[in-house]
Amino acid sequence: MADMYTYREAVQEHLDELLKHKEHLDCEIEDNQKKIIEVKKKLDNVDKLINITKSDISKRWNSLNSEEGFIFNIIKDCINDKLEIWPQVSCSAIFNNKGDKELWYSYNKLYVDFLILEKEIKFKSGDASYHVPKCIIEYDGKGHDRTDDGFFRDMIKNFLAQKANIPLVRLEEFDENKESFENYVDRVQKEIKNALYKN
Repeated sequence: MADMYTYREAVQEHLDELLKHKEHLDCEIEDNQKKIIEVKKKLDNVDKLINITKSDISKRWNSLNSEEGFIFNIIKDCINDKLEIWPQVSCSAIFNNKGDKELWYSYNKLYVDFLILEKEIKFKSGDASYHVPKCIIEYDGKGHDRTDDGFFRDMIKNFLAQKANIPLVRLEEFDENKESFENYVDRVQKEIKNALYKN
């Protein structure tokens, strides 16, 4: 009977050792998997650099397409010399929240078509503030995403602007069947001026 007990003890000890060894191996596997993921990320970045060096990259001769350039000129003609226009500005550069990362992730990859800003430097609590946002212009032209996803992205930008008290003007594309070019330009400029100078 004593031999049987000793045998059971020996088996249990052996099993305990095997479990410890398994735990050790599991930890090593986990560590190695993390290292593999890190190495893969580095290799992906190296591949990106290699692809860039092999590709035919050149400077774009225009940073805006023809529709955007058309709207840019309309905006430029209706702002005063204290303001300037920036195209394609990230929402994370315009809107701030109190450290809510989930909220930040909901808009950090979104861009507005045009942002009108003040040139003047302002100070708040001793910090210099450059280019205070005055108005957002969204151009819903031919390339505008009219899917459900596009609709929700538009709504996010609308609500952000409303919460931050920044006027947002949405411009539809010019339709020669509805109005003349001159009327379109006049109407659009009035909308922008109303948003900018109503206060």
